[in-house]
Amino acid sequence: MKHALIVIFCLISLTVTAAESLPLQLATGTAWVYSADVKADSEGKELSETLTWTTEITSVTAWENITFAKGSGLPSDLTFYEKGKKPSPFLMILAGPWRLYLIQGDERIKEVWEKAITGESLGESVTEADLLLDFPLVEEKTFGETAQLLSGIPMYVYRVEGKTPFSAAAVKGLKLTGTPDEVSISLSTGPDTTTWKFTHGVGFTGYIYSHQGTTSEVNCRLIEFRPGK
Repeated sequence: MKHALIVIFCLISLTVTAAESLPLQLATGTAWVYSADVKADSEGKELSETLTWTTEITSVTAWENITFAKGSGLPSDLTFYEKGKKPSPFLMILAGPWRLYLIQGDERIKEVWEKAITGESLGESVTEADLLLDFPLVEEKTFGETAQLLSGIPMYVYRVEGKTPFSAAAVKGLKLTGTPDEVSISLSTGPDTTTWKFTHGVGFTGYIYSHQGTTSEVNCRLIEFRPGK
């Protein structure tokens, strides 16, 4: 009996450790609230505005080691901003603690979500082009489509630029011990540059976008975190 209890305790400890080690929380109701500075062309004039923007998880389903989370309002919705901009839907897929995929567009979200619910294979529905994060996020690491990485002059691939201390105390509702790292991951396509800022255990803590042609600039900073259930 004593040995059985020890085994059960060890299994519980391993489960808790695995849950705590997940890179971000994808539970129904989880929300990240940002302060966003945006600039964009509007009828030939520059529109400049500071607003509050919320990313929220609305539905979650899971397989073993794979979590599917539907939500709306990624900071990237704010590129080429127009007044009255509404949050767009998205679907995130966390494959173990290793890879995060992002699916956008109503038809693709519906297709992948229905397969997730019914347990169908996603082999042809989710590709390397949907990869948003590849853990661990080691400085100077690049990731993306294999064809791009092996092209000799890779474009349209993500690069881990570096890390800085993240001030969790400045974020309402966030309780973290110590000083975690905020990692910057950039994607440059020529005319524009996108930088996601990510903190392990929290999620996306910032977002920066800049377009070199038509004016479009976005700078989002996490100001509030609401855990889901």
